[in-house]
Amino acid sequence: MLPLMTLRELQLYLGKKIKEARLSENKTQKELAAESDIPLSTYQKLEQKGEGSLKDFLKILIALNRINELETLLDHAKYSPVEEYQSKKKAKKRVRHAHKS
Repeated sequence: MLPLMTLRELQLYLGKKIKEARLSENKTQKELAAESDIPLSTYQKLEQKGEGSLKDFLKILIALNRINELETLLDHAKYSPVEEYQSKKKAKKRVRHAHKS
């Protein structure tokens, strides 16, 4: 879904996700802005328009206790369906033994 989004749509999507996370914590915009140590107007712009600095975005993730989720985002996939298929294919090959006469 995400690769088909425009930059603007991705910005709005991130803003929406931040809002959802804030609401799940039962916090107001004002409370989360204060906990993030950013001005309320900056927070509102990021949540509503997806516009802001990476630094402010990170401050919000820290305040929401979601900073560890970046590791998942940036970590290369350790699971490869192709590699799993190839390893299973190799494992299924029969080993032929020479017949003793």
